[in-house]
Amino acid sequence: MYDVYFIIYSVKTKQVPSNTCEGCGKSFGNGGLRYHIRRSHYNLVAKITSHDEKQMNEVWYESVLNTDSVVEIKKAGHNLLFIRKLESNKEVRLSDDNVLIDFTSLYPTGNKVTTTTCDICNIEMLKRDFKKHYDEKHGKLRKHHCNNCNVTFKRSYLFLRHTCNKTKTRRTRKLPCQISKVESFTPIPV
Repeated sequence: MYDVYFIIYSVKTKQVPSNTCEGCGKSFGNGGLRYHIRRSHYNLVAKITSHDEKQMNEVWYESVLNTDSVVEIKKAGHNLLFIRKLESNKEVRLSDDNVLIDFTSLYPTGNKVTTTTCDICNIEMLKRDFKKHYDEKHGKLRKHHCNNCNVTFKRSYLFLRHTCNKTKTRRTRKLPCQISKVESFTPIPV
C-alpha cells in the first residue's frame, strides 16, 4: 500500500507545469503565461486590408508581391472581389492604403506598471502613488500631522504613538479595598 502511494505521489510531482510557454519554454504563475504570449509571440499591430474600406463597384490597382505585375481589383460585393491582371504597358496609379490598428488596448500585455517623475523633486515613482506624493510633500494636505510640534507621519499608528508635549506618567495600580475590622453584623443603611 505504501509503494502505490509513493509512486502516485512521485508521478504527480514530476509532471510538466501547465503554465509553460511552448514557444520558448519559460514557466509562469497564474495569469503570466497569457500576457507573455501576447507580449512576446503575437503581433498586436495589424494592417487593415484595402478592400475593407472600399465601396461597392469601386476599382483600384495594386502591385503583386514579388513580381512586377499590376492587378485591377473591383469590389462587387461585401465578400466578392474581381481581380484582373493588367498589361505591362498600361500606366496606373497604385494605391498604398495600409492603415495600422493597434490592438494592445483590447488585449492587455501585462505592462500595466507605469512610472512618472515628479517635476519638483525629480523622484521617480509609480503613477498610482504620484497624487499621494504630491499632496503630502508639495501640497497643503498633511494626513497625520501634529499641530503642537509640526511633525508629519506616514502612518496613523506612528501619529497615535507620538508624544511631543504629553507628560509621561505611569499608571498606578489601585489597591484593593481592605476591611480592617468589623464591629457589628447588623446591616447599615447607606
